[in-house]
Amino acid sequence: MFMTRLKKIGAWYMLEDEGDKGIINYLHNTPNSVSGWHEFLVDRLEPRFLQKRVAIDCGACYGMISVPLAQCFEQVHAFEISPRTYIALQANTSHYNNIIPHNVGLSDRTRTVAIDNSLLSGANKI
Repeated sequence: MFMTRLKKIGAWYMLEDEGDKGIINYLHNTPNSVSGWHEFLVDRLEPRFLQKRVAIDCGACYGMISVPLAQCFEQVHAFEISPRTYIALQANTSHYNNIIPHNVGLSDRTRTVAIDNSLLSGANKI
């Protein structure tokens, strides 16, 4: 069994051994949990989507999209298949009562898969 260690950068928790320089730079340059390029995601959504009550974030990683979506949807279901990354997702979304994290992947059928956890959290694959 592995031990997952997190470190905090600004408002975000991330894996201590994160190797994805793009994510590391983003978190260093994002002073709070809803600023940065993800903040503008909501502005780009078509008005018909904003009339919906539930958003789904597939491959939620650290919650960088789930958090801004939580500002305008009643519920956000954040799916992250990697058990290691999921721990950081839980930490980053724990103070949002409308984000529901799920430690599963989504598919068109039920099956068990093996996960290749990379030190680049954005490069995890099944």
